[in-house]
Amino acid sequence: MANVEIGIAPSHIPTIVSGKYEIKANLQNNLSNVQGQEVVFYVAGYNYTIPQNEVLAMYPPMEHTGDFAGTFPHIQFRRSTLPWEFNCESKGKRIPYIFLVLLKEDELASGNFEILEANTNELKDSLEDTEEPKPLKILNILKGDKALFPSVDLISQLAHVRVQEHAELKDLNLPKETSILISHRRVEPNTKYKAFVCYYSSEVIIKGKDKYQLNNFNEKNEYQSTKSCVILSEWSFESIAAELYQIDINKLKKHPDYNAFKKGLAYSEISTLAELKTKANAELLKLISINEKYLKERTERWAKLPEPKSVDDFDRTEEINFKQENNYILEYLKYNGKNLKGYLSELNLQPF
Repeated sequence: MANVEIGIAPSHIPTIVSGKYEIKANLQNNLSNVQGQEVVFYVAGYNYTIPQNEVLAMYPPMEHTGDFAGTFPHIQFRRSTLPWEFNCESKGKRIPYIFLVLLKEDELASGNFEILEANTNELKDSLEDTEEPKPLKILNILKGDKALFPSVDLISQLAHVRVQEHAELKDLNLPKETSILISHRRVEPNTKYKAFVCYYSSEVIIKGKDKYQLNNFNEKNEYQSTKSCVILSEWSFESIAAELYQIDINKLKKHPDYNAFKKGLAYSEISTLAELKTKANAELLKLISINEKYLKERTERWAKLPEPKSVDDFDRTEEINFKQENNYILEYLKYNGKNLKGYLSELNLQPF
């Protein structure tokens, strides 16, 4: 396979952003008195739904169950300008108007949130026909942790443009430049989730009409977080615990101790760790036992740390003080073949 070059850009601002535009022209001279001309036009942006044909991919995949723990969900759009197509600013800097909200199904059912059904007749500056309004969903925080929605300061760090160049793009009908939104929350094991593409909205009470609008309406275009979001797209998935293992000789060859346990080793089917142990030779069983003991003690050391805990500091201390005890063999045996972590481990990544 030919080398593939992938680059990342922080944003792609469109030439003309979404909104209402007015053009006024008049001519004054001594020969004629021409009346002024006025033209009003709109540049449409997605303010109530994002059509599915704009979505190139999402991770974790829609309605999938798998070992997604520790990953950050994200969604990829065909158009590289999409997250910046409304002119939203924070502290004088342009930011995306959309972001991802990741909620556990238990959080949605806790009573801390509500999802309201509305229509585009309640949306300020909607271009939809009032006789044929489109469905609109509003996600509100009623109580609880507002940090489950990303802060305005963080939104600009959760979107980027991917620039990819290789010969197959044209054949696959894929765009060279795409845009990506990333969640600010990581996935936990044994949990069901819903992911929402949203923008912060404000309520405008005008006798029930034009009730919701994009939250950058004041003169300075300052985008503020609120307790209300308009949902543009959504999907769900389930994360399970990483309890599946297999003996994959090609993968195990990369382990530094492979020569010590390779004798008589055979491929095994995907199974639980207990089942896999019945198919491992004595040398591999010994390494597994050492690694299990280390991981148990590591968990105990983490639990005893005082708050606030730093994962980075803890990992550095572990690497220095317990390097000999951690042989990483369970990581080499863990089955990640059908998710992003598995694919990444097999990639020969080229430099950006």
